[in-house]
Amino acid sequence: MDTLFRFRQTGLCRILFLLIVSVTVFPAVSPISAAPAGITITVQGDQSYMPGEELLFSGFNYETGSTYLFINGPNLPVEGAKPSSPYTGVVTGDEGSFAVVPVAVNGEWEYRLYTGPLGIGSGVYTVFAVTGPANRNNLTSRNYNTTTFILTNPIILAEIHPSVVLKGETFTVSGTVKDYYPHDLRVWIIGKNFLYLATTPVQSYKTYSHTVDKEITEILPEGQNYLIIQHPLVHGYNVVMEGDHVYWTEKPDTKTQLFRINGPGCLQGRDAAEALVHAFGMTDHGDTYTEIPLAVNKTHITAYGLVETPVPADGTVQALLPTAMPECTQPVPEPTQAAACTGTLFTALALVAGIAAMGWYSK
Repeated sequence: MDTLFRFRQTGLCRILFLLIVSVTVFPAVSPISAAPAGITITVQGDQSYMPGEELLFSGFNYETGSTYLFINGPNLPVEGAKPSSPYTGVVTGDEGSFAVVPVAVNGEWEYRLYTGPLGIGSGVYTVFAVTGPANRNNLTSRNYNTTTFILTNPIILAEIHPSVVLKGETFTVSGTVKDYYPHDLRVWIIGKNFLYLATTPVQSYKTYSHTVDKEITEILPEGQNYLIIQHPLVHGYNVVMEGDHVYWTEKPDTKTQLFRINGPGCLQGRDAAEALVHAFGMTDHGDTYTEIPLAVNKTHITAYGLVETPVPADGTVQALLPTAMPECTQPVPEPTQAAACTGTLFTALALVAGIAAMGWYSK
């Protein structure tokens, strides 16, 4: 009887031991090994933009190494179109007909779209982010998500002539203004170690034209540059440059320093352009703008050109003639071992307790 009793107690302990392991080991391991699935997309800002503004799309893709984007909207192909060429339909299986965006190791991706050269009218547009090259008619086999944005009537229209120019030759930025009729506009060119700021008058019939001289084009830095035309709306300029800094002026006697744009420790390149644009939109009645990216190499300047390699922001800006900081995004946290260590410790304690219990009952 005594031996049978020990056997039953030992068998019961083994069952309890297995139950302890099952409820501690598997919950501890599963959350660490499981990876999120699906695809997401958002557009930065309030989802209402004017032609000439830049749109920044971003999201996560946990399934594939590339995110495939297409756009739908008024007068565009029903099956969807390539965002940078909105009147060209996307074809399922044809990667080149989509905007293909690489996905980072943490699953994050982002895509910039300049609305100025697209030639699309006002209205509501939808951008699809898909895990593979599938158009709107073939989404059943793919995961996807969408976001929308509104394109409103433009206040500033701008274009560059010629669109490709040799360094050391002049080019002209010109266009029209609508609804509001300011006395002048401001023209910024921002690049690595480079800042250009000029004022150009608005002529009769609400037209303007500004020529960038050859002395300037010859020294434009290689890489990504940004030409920004600032419009003050009806309240006068809210965003101004004085000395080495950019200020916000709500009232004539009220001035708030936003960021340094010239000299040691200044923002430059993409950082400065983003800070400036962010400052324009600090309030609903702030300044407005149109932005044209310039890709510059050793010999040519290309309007609406994009440079893949970001321009580093170091050195001292070369200022020629006369925002709140950029919105910070929290980095996606890398997986840590804290949870795994906690689970491992708990499991080890459970194992020790189980083994001890088995030993005690087997005595």
